[in-house]
Amino acid sequence: MNHLRIGLAAALLSLSAGALAGATEDFAALLDEHWEWRLASSPVMASMIGDRRFNDQWQDNSLAGIERRHNQRRDFLRRVYGIERTALSAADQLNYELFRRQLQDDVDEYQFNAHLMPFVHRGGVQNLENITSQLRL
Repeated sequence: MNHLRIGLAAALLSLSAGALAGATEDFAALLDEHWEWRLASSPVMASMIGDRRFNDQWQDNSLAGIERRHNQRRDFLRRVYGIERTALSAADQLNYELFRRQLQDDVDEYQFNAHLMPFVHRGGVQNLENITSQLRL
């Protein structure tokens, strides 16, 4: 009888460890994919942090480009919700919540049309000349 209990406990432990590993790997892959997407869709930001792969590009700020990024954020958010948060470690649960919250805020912000205000005090076409002085080409 004890062998049966030990075997059952081992089976349950391996199943939960597998679920934890699967969720952890899925979440890490999603974070990596999102980061690469952010760099590709924000080439100036990528260059400013030292990733020179996109030095020959500008962000597409056309309405179609803005809508495409919004739809991509919605897709990332949908995929975040597809990961079982409780199967993650405590640290990854915090990262999950921060990531989910940032994506949700970005998706929710779209409805207020902030993307239609190209001039703000912190950035816009009026600051393009400053960007070249900040980038190492």
